[in-house]
Amino acid sequence: MTNPGFGDFACWLLTPPSPEDLEALARKEAGNGAEGLEEYARERGPERGARDAGEALWRLLETPFEPRLVPYASVYRDGARFGPSLVAFRGFLRRWDLVPDRGRFRDLEDHAGFQLDCLAYLGGRPDGHQAYRECLEEHVLPWMPRFLDDLAREDERLPYGGFYGSLARAARSLLEAEAVRLGLAAP
Repeated sequence: MTNPGFGDFACWLLTPPSPEDLEALARKEAGNGAEGLEEYARERGPERGARDAGEALWRLLETPFEPRLVPYASVYRDGARFGPSLVAFRGFLRRWDLVPDRGRFRDLEDHAGFQLDCLAYLGGRPDGHQAYRECLEEHVLPWMPRFLDDLAREDERLPYGGFYGSLARAARSLLEAEAVRLGLAAP
């Protein structure tokens, strides 16, 4: 595993890390912005860490009864799901001919995981610079830092938390670094 990036963060917001993911993190050296994830993996171990992260993900984002957070741009920007932010992001996807892979992603396009996955995809394309910049500046930075702060805070309240707080801090750090690198207003 290379240093965790937007693609890893996106994946782990949709499905908890596997024991293999945590084994790879435990072998990493600190200093890449993901120190908390690496420390979590070393302290909990792969099996317990994966189980705890799965329970945390369920409580934080997935339970239909009372999720602690609702990970959609439209909720953070517009106050409700299916708002203008979702419509604007769908327009962005059409403009850049980005079609969600239905086999890989079955939620709304303004889900935090999907938007981070878009950044990972666009950042890996040689012709994706302008779309990457637009995605980051217009669709991710206006809300994602607040969501990540909320995710870190709520994860700390869980008795089996730790993974998602660390993920939130690492993702926020990467967003800030990318904003600086591109000369955008820091979140």
